[in-house]
Amino acid sequence: MEMKLGPLGFYSYGKTKWEETCRDPISHIFVTYDSYVVNSIQFGYVENGALVLSKKHGSEGPEDSTRIVWLNHESEYITGISGDKYLSFLTFHTNERKHVAFKKEFNPPKLRPDQTIEIHSGIRDSCEFGGFFGSFDSDGLSSIGLCIRPVPSGVPTIKQENAHLRTILVARSPQSESLQIHLTTLPLPRLSVIEDCYYWKINDEDLRSYSAKKTWDAVRYREEEKPWTSNVWFKGSIPRYSFTMWLAHLDRLPTRSRMVSWGLNTSASCCLCDLETECRDHLFITCEVSSSLWNMILRRLGYPRGTLTSWTTLLQWLSRKDTVTSRTLKRLAAQATIYSIWGERNRRLHDGVTTSTETHFKFIDRHVRDVILGRRNGKNFSNLMLCWLRHE
Repeated sequence: MEMKLGPLGFYSYGKTKWEETCRDPISHIFVTYDSYVVNSIQFGYVENGALVLSKKHGSEGPEDSTRIVWLNHESEYITGISGDKYLSFLTFHTNERKHVAFKKEFNPPKLRPDQTIEIHSGIRDSCEFGGFFGSFDSDGLSSIGLCIRPVPSGVPTIKQENAHLRTILVARSPQSESLQIHLTTLPLPRLSVIEDCYYWKINDEDLRSYSAKKTWDAVRYREEEKPWTSNVWFKGSIPRYSFTMWLAHLDRLPTRSRMVSWGLNTSASCCLCDLETECRDHLFITCEVSSSLWNMILRRLGYPRGTLTSWTTLLQWLSRKDTVTSRTLKRLAAQATIYSIWGERNRRLHDGVTTSTETHFKFIDRHVRDVILGRRNGKNFSNLMLCWLRHE
């Protein structure tokens, strides 16, 4: 015996009545909609391991959106639906969760709690779910309800499961029940008596379990490690300083020489000294403003003036390990200097504001101290404050 519950919406408004009787477990529910209404609904079933689609119930619009409700057909089945009489929202209830299929986006009606309609079938097994019914017209879905097939209390059921399909058969007599029980004890025919199993193997290495890290390392494209990376990305670096240093090393900062090469109608002279072309090496190393600032930094670190003459010599100096000071301190101070020079260049170009070299050095000094204090418990920063203040 089949019973119908509901429906939600206005069943009589729909010119076309529809009914979807479930033959196999539902695995998908396809809902097309626009900003105001549900336009159509369609169901997907699993038959012999393949997805089979039902007829589409409803109308189709030119700008419809589609939402797919995924069900675990091996264990999940419909137990109810909820919404309101206008179908301004629609939710499918299962034995495992709730799936929101549609919610009106524009001007939804203000509903009191008692205006929300929930249809609970009370079924406890998938064999009791019979399908859906409803109506639609040219404007979309008008109504939707549930069909159920209640199993009388006390009637035994036999569950037969395999990898693709789960069906529940109702025993009609003691003899058929005995036969069904006997059939469930028989093994399914297969070519091998050994249970299937799987192994994870990456680059000839047998893994006990799946590793996302090793899988990513195996499939991603890898470049050779660049010798300059430790001067840009090091433990304890400041991200904004490292990012500016990285762009400067790749010569990707929009210096005036690069902007002229792009065809922009602008002067190529340096924003700091206005004497030479503003390229990377001149702006950050050889410009008289930058050179004066570097001499102050080098004197604080214990190095002689004029140590840096180009970007290449800067990288060599940062990579060199010596007894004068820590490489971490050199890299931290150099990145703060590059960041300060680039900021000064932009302020002069865009705001017309000029800051003295002494002020920039105080800015760098303050930032280096703050970084060292913030990381003073780290292995590479424990003695850096003494090194930074030694030649003050």
